[in-house]
Amino acid sequence: TIVGSTTDVEKLLIRGLHHYDLFVDVGWFRQLVIKKLVHLLTSCMMDKKWRVAVNKRGPEVVDGHGSARVIETLMQPQFFRERGNNG
Repeated sequence: TIVGSTTDVEKLLIRGLHHYDLFVDVGWFRQLVIKKLVHLLTSCMMDKKWRVAVNKRGPEVVDGHGSARVIETLMQPQFFRERGNNG
């Protein structure tokens, strides 16, 4: 997968997921040069070892249940106590 950013929040999300090595970050889309994108696409398509590894790791990271885990965590009383908020 090739990802790029259009907002600061996206940049933070990409940085947070970087250690999973699931994608190639092209930086800011508004600064992307088409030649660089073509080169990256070609490199990713040709790198079978990387594609196989990403195919295996992807479902381990993105399982479709993230929202439920966030809500479950937020519903736990200790979530707020650990942050010094009694609300």
